[in-house]
Amino acid sequence: MSEISNPTNKYGLTAVPASAQALLTYTPSYPVPTFPPTPIPVSATPIPDTPPAQRINTYARTHLPEETYNHSRRVYHFGLAIKRHRFPFADWDFDDETFLLACLLYDIGTTEANITATRLSFDFFGGVLALRVLQNDTHDNIGAHPNLVHAGTIKDVSTYFPRKRWSHCFAATIRRENGLKPWAYTTALGEDEFTANVLGNMLMAPYECLCLLEVLSRCDQSTCVVLFSCS
Repeated sequence: MSEISNPTNKYGLTAVPASAQALLTYTPSYPVPTFPPTPIPVSATPIPDTPPAQRINTYARTHLPEETYNHSRRVYHFGLAIKRHRFPFADWDFDDETFLLACLLYDIGTTEANITATRLSFDFFGGVLALRVLQNDTHDNIGAHPNLVHAGTIKDVSTYFPRKRWSHCFAATIRRENGLKPWAYTTALGEDEFTANVLGNMLMAPYECLCLLEVLSRCDQSTCVVLFSCS
């Protein structure tokens, strides 16, 4: 079946179990590999040389903080590595361009300008913003499932796209949104538990670059403003 006649596969719309544990362990259609993952360098998973991919990559570089952009790129390269090792199946043959666009835009709602522009959670508002950008012509966080990516792949990707204390930066963003929006979706993941899992990411701890973290707080009854810089 061609890509044109099967857009479900091409655009990554294959239905899978909602539970990652069930998907990785108990889904007969996707048997567990009998061999460990192999190293996959960044050079083996390049950004597609297509106008949409290049345009959105430029947009993301311009509008996202470096820490967030690097996180998005790591998600792209780690994701393709996981796909090659764990899901080498026909219904997982999604288009690299589609996956890249999703990776580059899915955290756009976390920027300071966007997180304060709406009462929606950043993930929901980010989806609205991503659609607007696209229509105008368009493992990494908590270290889960470490057996899916070779240590050499993690090292190479993290060298090309440094974390710059991403765990601390993302944890600050979670606290920032929860302070502004106690109803935000991230609270469903555990208001304290999710942040603790991000900060306790031992898989990526060796790549958390030392940096100067500046924190200024202004708290009242309902909000706490946190400003930070990582380098």
